[in-house]
Amino acid sequence: MIKNKNFLIEINELPLSKIKDISTANTDVCVKFDAELCLNVIVGTLQNLQYLMEKDKVNFWEPNLSWVIVQKLTKEIIHEAIQAYKDAHPKGYWLRLKFYHFATNIDITVFDQLQAQEIKRADKLELQVGLNDLKAKINELDNLEKSNLIDNLDNIIVSQLTLLIFYLKLFNSSIF
Repeated sequence: MIKNKNFLIEINELPLSKIKDISTANTDVCVKFDAELCLNVIVGTLQNLQYLMEKDKVNFWEPNLSWVIVQKLTKEIIHEAIQAYKDAHPKGYWLRLKFYHFATNIDITVFDQLQAQEIKRADKLELQVGLNDLKAKINELDNLEKSNLIDNLDNIIVSQLTLLIFYLKLFNSSIF
């Protein structure tokens, strides 16, 4: 992670360390300006782009992704490349342009679908919480009924014992 004044480059080193061939791969890098949200930039090599085009059977790379092209995927080269994009224009214009251009190409109906899914999930969760609350109340009533039953049995036993003692006293007094 390199942090300059109002500028931060975060590279998740775990995926980077697992890359077998640093000349034919890509990785995501988070770039932040003034504590903004993370601008996700894909840093990759030309060989990786070639591989992806062959894999997808296309003759060109789609223009809507925010890629920074490097020779090799090392921390030093990634930092150098992103720093160059940032320094090419005040306030990192090229990096922001890449991100915002990509963000404006998002089909907003996706958010409607996500919202509908979230509402269903929330309703299901609310129903689950309601069922758990109902179970807790039933257990509480069951425990209360058991407690009341025990109290009633205690009262019956005490009254029966009292009655038994009374009869024993009465019986003993009539014998003597």
